[in-house]
This record gives sequence, C-alpha cells and structure tokens, in this order.
Amino acid sequence: MPQVVSRSSQRSATALAIGVGLLLAWQAQATIGIAERQLETPGGNRIMHLDPLKERHGTCLIGGDGTDGRPLESAEVHVAHIRWWQYYRTYVAGETRSGFFLFDEVSRFRCR
Repeated sequence: MPQVVSRSSQRSATALAIGVGLLLAWQAQATIGIAERQLETPGGNRIMHLDPLKERHGTCLIGGDGTDGRPLESAEVHVAHIRWWQYYRTYVAGETRSGFFLFDEVSRFRCR
C-alpha cells in the first residue's frame, strides 16, 4: 500500500532542507574567507573589506585611483569603520562607529 504524505509535511521537509543548506553555506563562508569584498561605488571609489585594511580601518571607503601600484596599506582612506552605506548618484551616505557621514564622490569631501 502506498504511503500518504500530506502537503504540510512536504512543505516542512522542504523548508528544513533549505534551512540546512543556508546554514551550511553560511558556515562555509565564515571559515574560508569569502567575507573579503571590494565594491565599486557609482562614482568610481571603492568600499573595501580586505585583510590588509580591515584590521586598522574595518570596512572602509578609498579613492577610485586606489594605490597606483603601492601596497594596499598605503591607500588613502576617506571613511573608516563603515557599518552600513547607501549609494546615491554623486555621494555615499552611511554610518560609521563614530556617527553618520556623507561622502561627495566628485570632490571627495566628507561630512559628518
């Protein structure tokens, strides 16, 4: 006689499988260094969370010209220890551990 499986138990099993998959993916990221990232802003600057910078500056915003061949540690950091940010057409707004900021990507002027 065939086994009868209800729709709710199928949904529960699917949700459990998805949850376990997400948990395993999250743990893998935490152990193999996938958390390093470099994002380009609309104005051509970069928000970075990389080993050479994150110990001293945390997640930070550097100029688009970057290091011009120099070591990454010597990059000019415009905003350090960024908690969150939002891109706009000509500026980046966000929060650091010391408060909110606006960064004009054209003039490279930072306002707190």
